[in-house]
Amino acid sequence: MKLYGMKKVQVIIMRLNKIISGIMIVAVCVGLFSGCVNKTENDLSQTEIRNIAEIATLEAYYHNVARLHHDKSGKLFGIGNIGYKQMWFEYTGLVRIGVDAKEITVSEPSANGVVKIKLPEAGILGSPDILEKTVSDPIIDKGWFTKITAEEKKTSLVKAQEQMLKEAEKDDTLKAQAYDRVKVLLEQYVKNAGEAVDKKYTVEWIEE
Repeated sequence: MKLYGMKKVQVIIMRLNKIISGIMIVAVCVGLFSGCVNKTENDLSQTEIRNIAEIATLEAYYHNVARLHHDKSGKLFGIGNIGYKQMWFEYTGLVRIGVDAKEITVSEPSANGVVKIKLPEAGILGSPDILEKTVSDPIIDKGWFTKITAEEKKTSLVKAQEQMLKEAEKDDTLKAQAYDRVKVLLEQYVKNAGEAVDKKYTVEWIEE
């Protein structure tokens, strides 16, 4: 079985995912922004702001390998490699990268139409999801009278997930993309909210 590195597969899938997600964002945002047109007050909906942040979230797919390895602890009559065990299986995980919507603060428009928005830094949102249908059958090699327990399988998967999270945390490019997407969509939302009440709103970004 060929084992793939996480980063290589993730980049390939992200290229396709960016194209698809870009089309989806345009379609969904038309619905969100058009909802501002009927507003009669100059308030900015916190619910819609949270929705925008969620829409802008990037989804990155990482192909990963969970491994277990224990060296032999002894032999029976000089043979058997008792205690030796090795197992690995492949799977794909989904990591979400974006801005925590709960940490976004948006001011009411000032007298001259300035809306101040404070954005937190983009980061990993939640824990990676395991795509169950991608989990391969485990490859197992073990010595005599040696078992691989369910707990050991679980531990190997937990360690693999932790490694996937570390890889995603190091990807500053994806974080920057997610951050910029939120800014673009929020700025468009504020502009449309102003037009709904015949005013011109502009955004002043307050960055951490």
